[in-house]
Amino acid sequence: MLSSSPTPFNEFRETNTHETQVSRYGDSDQKYDWHCDSDDKKRIITAVYYFHKEPKKYKGGEIELSRSPSAFGKIVDDNKDNVITIPPENNMMVIFAGNVSHRVKATESPKKFDLGRFSVNCWIGKNE
Repeated sequence: MLSSSPTPFNEFRETNTHETQVSRYGDSDQKYDWHCDSDDKKRIITAVYYFHKEPKKYKGGEIELSRSPSAFGKIVDDNKDNVITIPPENNMMVIFAGNVSHRVKATESPKKFDLGRFSVNCWIGKNE
């Protein structure tokens, strides 16, 4: 069944490694510019799981995915039709191919640490 799934899920059975990171965005204008997690097979699948206190006290922090390649923190074709914006919701996961250009938009939150935007980022891939 995995072999007939769309990319990157059809490559899942080939994976043999993962990396995990917990991130907090908030305070004033924290963001992550356009980038890809992998341009090779090391990171095939990216999964981002969101968790935060309810009610949400931060603003922004949306993840944006683009069909355009990115370089130096910018996407090559900035046509808005090429960009998908996904607002972070508590207990939600976004999964996409590691070679998809994406960014985290500016995030504003109270200074108190536990009121920021939190995510667990997991990269699933293959070590040659």
